[in-house]
Amino acid sequence: MEGTLSDLNGLCNSKFLEKISPSLVARARLQQQLNAQEKPARWWRRSLSGGLLPASMAVATLLMVIGVAVYGERRLARDKSTGSQDAKSQSIPNRLLTPGAIRPVTLSEICSSTDEDLDPTVPASTQNAVLEEYGVPRGRAGKNYQIDYLVNPQLGGTNDIKNLWPEPEHEGVWNARAKDELEKHLHQMVCDRTVDLTVAQREIATDWIAAYRKYVRRQTPA
Repeated sequence: MEGTLSDLNGLCNSKFLEKISPSLVARARLQQQLNAQEKPARWWRRSLSGGLLPASMAVATLLMVIGVAVYGERRLARDKSTGSQDAKSQSIPNRLLTPGAIRPVTLSEICSSTDEDLDPTVPASTQNAVLEEYGVPRGRAGKNYQIDYLVNPQLGGTNDIKNLWPEPEHEGVWNARAKDELEKHLHQMVCDRTVDLTVAQREIATDWIAAYRKYVRRQTPA
C-alpha cells in the first residue's frame, strides 16, 4: 500500500498531471496526507495494546508524581518559613506547616477545670522537628521561642506536629502572653456557652490574632 502511494506521489509530481483529471490528482494527494497522519496514531495504539506501557507502570508513575508533589509542597512551605518568616516575628504560624489538629472532646471534659495554661510538655524530638521545619536554630529556640499549641489543649488541641509552631516568647506585641490571654478568654466563653466549641477551635486555628481582636475586643494586647 505504501509503495503504491509512493508511486502515485511520483506520478502526481510528473508532467503526467497535465494528462489526467485534476480531481483525481487532488484525491490522491489527500489520501497521501491522511496516510502520513495515520501512521503515528497506529504506532501509539500498538504500543498501548501491546503492553509497552503496562498499568503497573502507569500506577507507579502516578504515585511517584503524587509523592514528589506532597514533598515539594511541604519543602516549599519550610523554605518560605526559613527565608521570610524567620526574619520577622512568627506570630502567625505557616498554615501549610501548622493548620491545627484537634481531638474529640466534650464540654464537660474541657470545662471541668479552669484554663491555667498547663499545657502538656511536648517531647523533645517533636520540638526539634518543629524547629527544623520552621528553620529556627535550636540555639535560639529557648531564648526567643516556645513550641506552642495553635489550638490549645484546653480547647481540644493535640500535640500533633501540625498543631505546633515556634511562637515568639516575648518579642513583639503578638507573642505567647497575648495568645495565652486569648486562650483563657475563649475557654471561658466556650464554657459559658457564649461561643460554640467548634467555632472557637476553627477561629483560633485560622488566625488567632483576628480571634483576639474579635473576642477580647482589643486591637492590640494591653
